[in-house]
Amino acid sequence: MDIVTLALAKKFTKSTVAIGGVLTSITRQPNGDLLITYTPTSGSPIVFNAGNVPAGRGITDATIGSNGHLTLTFDDAITLDVGRVTGTDGIDGREIELSTAGTVLRYRYVGTVPWTEVFDFADIEIPAAILDYVSGATYPPNTTFTDPATGIIYRANRSYTAVSIDADLTNGDIRQIGGGGSYTHTQNTASAVWTIPHNLGQQFVDVQIIDNAGITSTADIAYTGIDVITITFSVPMTGTAIIRR
Repeated sequence: MDIVTLALAKKFTKSTVAIGGVLTSITRQPNGDLLITYTPTSGSPIVFNAGNVPAGRGITDATIGSNGHLTLTFDDAITLDVGRVTGTDGIDGREIELSTAGTVLRYRYVGTVPWTEVFDFADIEIPAAILDYVSGATYPPNTTFTDPATGIIYRANRSYTAVSIDADLTNGDIRQIGGGGSYTHTQNTASAVWTIPHNLGQQFVDVQIIDNAGITSTADIAYTGIDVITITFSVPMTGTAIIRR
């Protein structure tokens, strides 16, 4: 309800009825007349016709001009400049330039003298190749290799002679740097029970079974140990099981 309507309704009811009761509704009719319903403390509701009261104005448009001022347009075509609602433009950011000094990437703001180092390319380790891990082999520092059984990728911390993945990790000779987390088992002999030592170091793993026709199969899976699962079929099967951590 607009403020004009409310003020007129309040004024009209105060001059017409005694104090007490409740003002229950104020409605505008299609012809513009304002109907006021008053319910006294006793008796039936009384409806007063306050006559034609102009409705409040509505806003049909709001725009911000190039000068930053907000202009409101009302439904009676009258406009109102509310004033500036935008701030002043900020200072432009400074441009930078890049340069290298040897293997060091650096930058500075245009028009300034000192350079700031970003990083040194010499600190980036890029292995020459990824080899298969072989027990008994001697590896120089930063040699990168993969465990064929798990697909996990390791890197040598120093020059050393490989014993086993577990022993090398315990001794601090190698560290895991990525990959792995999966093991593929191929069952060439048909069997209703596949016992698979995956050596992933995690008991509850994800298992995908694919038969020789390339179709995903289902079976009962028992997580019998941290490094072993047992797959049981209703009939003897051949195929592949992919185990992931």
